[in-house]
Amino acid sequence: MPGLTERPVADLTRALRMAEAVDGRLHRRFRFGIANVVNVAMRYGDFCVRHLADAWVPAPDLELNDEVSLPDVEFEATRAFLNLDPLDHIELGEADKRALEWMTNSAGRAAFDVESLSSPFERFLRFADSAGGHRWVPPLFIPEIMAHAARELVSALDRDGQARKALRSSCLNQIRQALWRFSHRLIEPPPSSEGAASPLRGIDVQWLVPVNPSTFIAVSVIYVPDLGAAPPPYIGSVELAKQVRSQSGPVPVRMAGGRRGTIKSGAEVIPLTVFAAPGHIAVPQAVGEARLALEDLTWIAETATSDDDLYAFARDLSAPDFPESFGWEAINYWEPWKANGKSFFKGGVVPNGVYFEAHAGEAEWDRAVELSDLEVALLRVGLPPIRDLRAAEVAPGPVANVAMIAGDPRYDAIRGVNIAPGVDGWSLALTEPPVAVARAGLEEASADHRRFVFDLCGGLIYGFAALGGRWRFAHQGIDVPGYVLYLHASETVSGEPSGVVTPYLDPHVRAIDEPVNFLWRIDVEGFADSANGDPQAANLLTADAVFDLLRAGGMDVDTAAALRDQWRTAKPFLVLEMKQARTTLNHLPDPWRLRPSDESRMVAALGRRLHDAGVQPGEYRADDANRLIREHLAPLALETLTEGIKSHDGSEVVLTGMEQLARVMDSAIHQQDDLSRVAANLSTEWDPLTRTAELSAETLQLRQCNEIVVEAALRILDKPAATKPITPQAWSGLLAAADAYLTATTLSERMYHQVAPAVITLSPMYELTVDDDPHPDASAWGLRNDELTRAAAGIRLHGTQDDDSLQQANEEDDVEDAFQQAWGATSQDMFSTLAALAKWETFEPGRTTAHVTVAEATVWVCDALGPGADESQRTRVEAAIEMLTSTAVQMQAVEWKPWQTRTRRHRLLVQPLAQDSDGRLIVSPQYLLTSFQVYYRHLLQGVLPWAGDVPQPVSNALANRRARRNIRFERLLQDRLER
Repeated sequence: MPGLTERPVADLTRALRMAEAVDGRLHRRFRFGIANVVNVAMRYGDFCVRHLADAWVPAPDLELNDEVSLPDVEFEATRAFLNLDPLDHIELGEADKRALEWMTNSAGRAAFDVESLSSPFERFLRFADSAGGHRWVPPLFIPEIMAHAARELVSALDRDGQARKALRSSCLNQIRQALWRFSHRLIEPPPSSEGAASPLRGIDVQWLVPVNPSTFIAVSVIYVPDLGAAPPPYIGSVELAKQVRSQSGPVPVRMAGGRRGTIKSGAEVIPLTVFAAPGHIAVPQAVGEARLALEDLTWIAETATSDDDLYAFARDLSAPDFPESFGWEAINYWEPWKANGKSFFKGGVVPNGVYFEAHAGEAEWDRAVELSDLEVALLRVGLPPIRDLRAAEVAPGPVANVAMIAGDPRYDAIRGVNIAPGVDGWSLALTEPPVAVARAGLEEASADHRRFVFDLCGGLIYGFAALGGRWRFAHQGIDVPGYVLYLHASETVSGEPSGVVTPYLDPHVRAIDEPVNFLWRIDVEGFADSANGDPQAANLLTADAVFDLLRAGGMDVDTAAALRDQWRTAKPFLVLEMKQARTTLNHLPDPWRLRPSDESRMVAALGRRLHDAGVQPGEYRADDANRLIREHLAPLALETLTEGIKSHDGSEVVLTGMEQLARVMDSAIHQQDDLSRVAANLSTEWDPLTRTAELSAETLQLRQCNEIVVEAALRILDKPAATKPITPQAWSGLLAAADAYLTATTLSERMYHQVAPAVITLSPMYELTVDDDPHPDASAWGLRNDELTRAAAGIRLHGTQDDDSLQQANEEDDVEDAFQQAWGATSQDMFSTLAALAKWETFEPGRTTAHVTVAEATVWVCDALGPGADESQRTRVEAAIEMLTSTAVQMQAVEWKPWQTRTRRHRLLVQPLAQDSDGRLIVSPQYLLTSFQVYYRHLLQGVLPWAGDVPQPVSNALANRRARRNIRFERLLQDRLER
């Protein structure tokens, strides 16, 4: 029950944090502490809910003047409840009882201050009447009473220097934990007990949070009780940001504790001030800085979806042109920012002032409700509560995944960097009792074995969750709070029990309230060999180990055997397929994504362009919309892309783009393989076809944007005098400009050809949106994109059968001869070149692409063809490499139309070997495989992956191939119809 307080979950978390800091000192003074206050309040709240919740009727939607009537069932339940003594139903320790007495007032002195900013009943939870009885407050007021009582206890320690120091230290530790969500390395003075001895008034910079090598968040901290009557003369982070913006050279920075450092020239610093207090505070924003309460920061850390979310949010909030605003708490800014494409304003006109709606803190309560079953499960398996986790999420199943801090941080005194401790992952089946499986302790295993055990762990929790009611029924009468399962990857050891899954019970005697701790030793290679291609094998291989797990929990033999049999015959929880790797490097790092915040900033830039050009708000269709694109939107997007590329070294842009293309395609290949296995063998609560369509769209967008960046970089001749480093944030900006340019130009083509007409809407605030035109011209062709996308996704998901093969087609026609006559190489030479180079073996550390000379590439391909490769074959390989190479000269010599994604001869997808400025080729293995597939699909159909610039003999040979395929298809169709 949230009560009337704004953020009850944050209040509870704060109270427990303060309890850890000062309860020792409070016990010496009061013989109870904040934890006892919390325990009393929460146990009384649980008592109320247990006796009243079943009778509560959801309230209808009421207007202000509507008559309110209490349902009879609620009235009767409340009357019966008032006759109960809560102390007969809740268990309190001695310290809890002393806390309750402190929270008790006489009825004669009772007061209800409706204007109180914290609690109308102050700290009092019950009132003693003259007859010796007690009247307890309604449950609605419990949260604010608890928060008020906790703050009052802290206030009693105002003159206690050690307590004040402990509270400061507690705040700093909590802020540090939140900041580690966004950077594993924090620049700060040496952590020491003396650091919290000085007042925290925001004058110093407490942390520099590296976003990338040239971008930092400067964090100052204000502990509100340290402010006193006078505000600080300045805020350290704000002053530092101003100096960096105004000075061209290095800028000195004063860190907390007297340590000094230097911000290099050209860096970006975003100011952030964090306020902490013993109670709930609403921190007003100020122009030119971002201000957060500690609870706002922790909420952002819990709900952020990207490592640079805090940077982007603080950057937008502290921007010099951010308007005057009012929004009570920062959470009221964060939630709409996150929901609006991670931006405050997508329009070209920034308002003069803005009011942010209050009560976004309800999201905190909603998330707590969503995670409530997980909170219970964590308690039962002995894992830390959600407030102490790095991350937590629940998924259908019901299952959950959590990450918790493991070990201690490490401080590098030379560089002044505090390195975050490691993180252990756990997966939980939210069954009754729950099962937790550790995704940690595999440091010594190989990368392949770690991936396998990680996948096995994820599958196991779905296997346990699938038993559902049968699992719960089998545990009736067994006092097992939960199971904790550890997985260890190893080979079979001589003299020990053999088997691909060998269980071991924790040798110590389990207490009645402790979970069952169990270890499974997994022979990964043996498991893989046994389960390869057999969807049911994982169930069979683990069934006996599940039986042993249940027996360790005290389940009788027959019941455990019955569950084992159900486990064996249940739907598969893990499907394993072993495939021959087509590239040397696999499972590459994730690609750099197009961040929503950069996408929104690009849209806002387009709106500003239209506003400055005097374009009037309204709806634009057909020729008017096309004119808007050609004259304003497309030129600005291309200009932004070009200027962005020119700020970096062009060769580095090309190399980075090829690296990203390898990562994009590697990620897509693995995800699509997983989806295909799921669709073929597993039952899910989500639709694999829909997810495949989403994956295809995401991959296509990211691939095309990276291709456009590389092609644009190849077209730029001039070298910048000074270059900026390429970071994920900078690359996202390039992707945003490329996406805007591709979207605008493709839309223009659609309108020109009257295919899937659209309407461009420009709001009075110059927010730009594009939608399908609900009233298209009668001559327009309506393209049903959604159905086309799902149909294509179905082919990717389930595959399609084509009785023809390219080898058979080559044997039946003259395409190969025509290719060699026209370009000096056959199509088979091209395929051999692509496949061989995709197997390139040597890479520089940290790289997933290779820099090779044409000669080195030729030798590599010829060696792959075998010892029979002669001089003529070498010549054909050289010609194939030339055909497949994109050069700056080619890109600059032709009119660049990147929106022509299927018809251009000189485009990266069909010439995937990018030539660098030094003449070497950039080999991007996974991207070469993508080009291989493009060529194969096109040539099998009798077409080239481009239009125009095709020699006549090649055109004739491909036409003959298409004719033969058409005849075969007609005959096949006739046979099918005649059956």
